[in-house]
Amino acid sequence: MHVFLLISFLSVAVENMKHFIIFFSWLIFSTCIEKPDPYMSDIYVFAKGADVSWLTEMEANEKKFYNNAYTKSEACIKLGISDNKTNFVNVGRYATQKNQLFLIDLFAEMIERRKDVHLILVGSGSMEADIRNRINDLAINNYVSMFKSDTDIPLVLAASDYFILPSIYEGFGNVLIEAQAAGIPCFASDVCQPEPNLGLIYYIPLSRGAKYWADYILDKIEKLDNRKIELKRLMEYDTSNVAKRMQQVYLHGIKYEDGDTRWGTQ
Repeated sequence: MHVFLLISFLSVAVENMKHFIIFFSWLIFSTCIEKPDPYMSDIYVFAKGADVSWLTEMEANEKKFYNNAYTKSEACIKLGISDNKTNFVNVGRYATQKNQLFLIDLFAEMIERRKDVHLILVGSGSMEADIRNRINDLAINNYVSMFKSDTDIPLVLAASDYFILPSIYEGFGNVLIEAQAAGIPCFASDVCQPEPNLGLIYYIPLSRGAKYWADYILDKIEKLDNRKIELKRLMEYDTSNVAKRMQQVYLHGIKYEDGDTRWGTQ
């Protein structure tokens, strides 16, 4: 009996500690990002890294991105969507944070102005049913395609023209790095961090509402022809560089921002 009670107590304690750690980690992260404090100057937020080793400067300048990339037409055929529309994509968990319901609303506004647009959603999560219901309520089923989270992302990006990320809050936003590496201009909420911007992110205030977003994006793409990225900055987020810098942080106590191993500095 005593053993059972002890095990029960420890189970509750561990579960509560887990929630405490999650909350405390979120509190520190939020403070560092949104409310810088001089006493927390030794806390840094860094990217988890992305594999961009396939990209070269020549390829970037010639707009040839994934070394095994499909053409847009090939990718659309494989995904079962039309290749003669302007495709917008969102990749992420179906969760309140990612704000897909707002995305559906703004896309419905876009359809009011243009019928040659299509939205690709890739993900899974607790809000999937809500998202599908919103699509049904707005009667835009023919304009939206939803794919599972294990869908081949390079294939999806090859089929896409623009990326939309209207998150309510966001950490680093690794998906923005991946989209830009594929030469895709991105429209992101103004709560997204500026660090991932390699030259192809356009920030829009969430407070302006769905119609403003729709009008801004449609007006912007009418005159948007830049798909070049800052290759030097992109390579900072390659997994090989991130790993080396983190190694210096853990083994030598060097600040992440000073551990620039690409140029041989310590």
